[in-house]
Amino acid sequence: YDKVLVAERIKDPTFDEMVNKIPMIKSLKSQLIQPSDNLDTTYAQARVVKETIGKRFKDRWGDAAIIPELKKRTDAERKIQDKYFGEKNKIKDIFRCTLKFSSFK
Repeated sequence: YDKVLVAERIKDPTFDEMVNKIPMIKSLKSQLIQPSDNLDTTYAQARVVKETIGKRFKDRWGDAAIIPELKKRTDAERKIQDKYFGEKNKIKDIFRCTLKFSSFK
């Protein structure tokens, strides 16, 4: 990680300034909850998000947008039990995606 940052700073002296301009969304983890504690509902909503956001990312960034399948339900159920003590509305990563670029610009 540190080597990548050094390399980016060498390539672009304005790198830190550019990164500092990226707005951050900060919330307490306790505030990040699903509107439902029904896992079927959460999965239904995640499918809609995947279709909508996934399409927008693919349309905008093409192959740089990596849109995997939703988290396996068994994995989500295990995480809910192990990490969230059975509180189904605390699961956050059923849908996830990656934007993969060769540089920060």
